[in-house]
Amino acid sequence: MNTLGLWGESIIDAIGEVWANFILFTPKLIGAILVMVFGVFIAIGVAKIIRRIVNALHLTAILAKTNIDEVVERAGLKFDVGQFGYWLTKWFLMIAFFMAAA
Repeated sequence: MNTLGLWGESIIDAIGEVWANFILFTPKLIGAILVMVFGVFIAIGVAKIIRRIVNALHLTAILAKTNIDEVVERAGLKFDVGQFGYWLTKWFLMIAFFMAAA
């Protein structure tokens, strides 16, 4: 029995299989990275549109009548409805794109 030959053959087969798996995985990885990058840009763009819409509707002034500003300021924060809508939309869409890339 040629034990050394069997070992060499096994190692070569294993390396070949690892290489084949790597080659098959690379396009999926590149695709996932592209989906994530485009997703970030799309999320930021949509979030900016949402912030402009919220600011155009003057929702901050409407909510100021409900005294939410006072409650938030007591906590040491400044509440801006447009910025909150921006943040919420951006992260919602980014998580959706990250899940799609996975």
